[in-house]
Amino acid sequence: MKRKITQLIVEGKAVAFESLIYPDDGKDQFKLIIKSLGKYPDIVNRIINRLVVWSEQGIPPNTLKFRFERDHIFAIREEFVRIYGFFDTSRKFIIANGVIKKQNKANPTELNKAVSFRNYYMEQVKKS
Repeated sequence: MKRKITQLIVEGKAVAFESLIYPDDGKDQFKLIIKSLGKYPDIVNRIINRLVVWSEQGIPPNTLKFRFERDHIFAIREEFVRIYGFFDTSRKFIIANGVIKKQNKANPTELNKAVSFRNYYMEQVKKS
């Protein structure tokens, strides 16, 4: 039986946002990020609303809210939260992982994790 590697979050006319299912334990990465933000419901609402709007209108060229980091990895930025992901196609963005930041610059460990998740995802897509 083929294992599911992503879970749809929201799909619109412009972009579909999907969450990577972690290969080792089967956990949905977006749900883990949202759960970790439990004491910040306003930030959770802004992130979810932004995904819904972007799914319909497309991702704007706003480097304050959506920014290229490195190695095909982009960051969705909201205050002290970074959600890392990558494009599978021009219409599908896969959320790989996220972090509550404690410093101003990007956390190399989290970026490396996102690159690793992207590599895993691309291998799985090639196999199917």
